[in-house]
Amino acid sequence: MTKKRTLLQPYFVRDIPIDPPLVLAPMEGVTNNTFRRLIRSIGGQGLTYTEFVASKSLKARGKRALHTAQFDPDENPIAIQIYGKDPQTMADAAKVVEDLGASIVDINMGSALLIGLACGVLAYAISYPAIRRASVGMENRNKSVKVLFGLPLVFSAALLSFAHGANDVANAVGPLAAIVHASEFGGFEAKVSIPMWVMVIGAFGISFGLFLFGPKLIRMVGSQITKLNPMRAYCVALSAAITVIIASWLGLPVSSTHIAVGGVFGVGFYREWHMERRLRRPGAKAGQVKRIAVEERRRRKLVRRSHFMTIVAAWVITVPAAATMSAMIFLGLNALVN
Repeated sequence: MTKKRTLLQPYFVRDIPIDPPLVLAPMEGVTNNTFRRLIRSIGGQGLTYTEFVASKSLKARGKRALHTAQFDPDENPIAIQIYGKDPQTMADAAKVVEDLGASIVDINMGSALLIGLACGVLAYAISYPAIRRASVGMENRNKSVKVLFGLPLVFSAALLSFAHGANDVANAVGPLAAIVHASEFGGFEAKVSIPMWVMVIGAFGISFGLFLFGPKLIRMVGSQITKLNPMRAYCVALSAAITVIIASWLGLPVSSTHIAVGGVFGVGFYREWHMERRLRRPGAKAGQVKRIAVEERRRRKLVRRSHFMTIVAAWVITVPAAATMSAMIFLGLNALVN
């Protein structure tokens, strides 16, 4: 006599049975306590998740974080998914989750890796045939390579724009969001909800600033520091975007403009070094170096030293200047209020 098998076999997370093997996934703003009660009344899930909880706020036992992680005793097995960037903070938050009585602490990183891998494979599958078709009939020269870098340059610039919004605009919108939250709730939280109108102000501000003062800065960065072509501009945009995204991931407030200018300097100084290296090679033409005087070679530097010194001075001056101006404005407002 054979044993009857059910369609869905339960599985185990350690010694916790998930039966039936159906999971209510964590969804921000959806899987709150009320929604989970509704789903539980219908039945059919073996494991439920709360909404995402910030590890830093949970470690501090903030009211909002504890409210998000709240669950009923009959909801077990239940999982609480935490997120953050500091390993020790994540460990302390996991201990809080354990004290709350949750069955599972979930730190989800596998999904992000799989999504990134899938996006990479998809991008390769789309770009390889397109570049192969575009390269038909082209000569094997640097000019042809520069032409092929036109489309990648557009995507790298879009990635840099995304990174700019993730860091620079967030730096500007963050204080306004904190002020709005404090005025509404009378206190401060480690994680605050940002109203849509605040995001709209940030988007409008960056667009308006680009329209008014962007062209002058674009000319400075794009053509006046060193000569850029699509391939060099691609290197600048991609390196700047990666740097800003990593800084945003680490929670570091940085300036994407400064980083992009640093990328321009990197490309320009590498070209200078590579040109000097080629001229000094034993296989170089005999009179090539001697025909150019020292003063003329200095004048032909690929990175304009006047702009370089101006920008470095601006990097050094702007931070203390902004700090001084902020202190003076605060002093004046404080005197008016008191």
